[in-house]
Amino acid sequence: MSDFFQDVFEKTKKFANNAVDETKDAAQKVKLSNKISNEMQMIDRNMIEIGKYFYEQARENPPEELAQYFNNVNVLQNSIQISRDEIQKIEESMASRK
Repeated sequence: MSDFFQDVFEKTKKFANNAVDETKDAAQKVKLSNKISNEMQMIDRNMIEIGKYFYEQARENPPEELAQYFNNVNVLQNSIQISRDEIQKIEESMASRK
């Protein structure tokens, strides 16, 4: 009977140790995944800053293969300015009614 309890004890101990190991491994995976995600965000931020710098340097004479992207930025900037101007007119109209 002692062997039976010893066997149950060993199996329970092994199960518990495996559960602990699985939990530690899962926590380590989450930690590393979060680290990767944070580092990818940092890369993205740096790439954006590089892109902004490059755009400012080359806006008057963009490389041919990027000309369409430069044009897209210009079109979007113009659209934004038109919308800002419209907002300002609305605000002025609202202010004049007071």
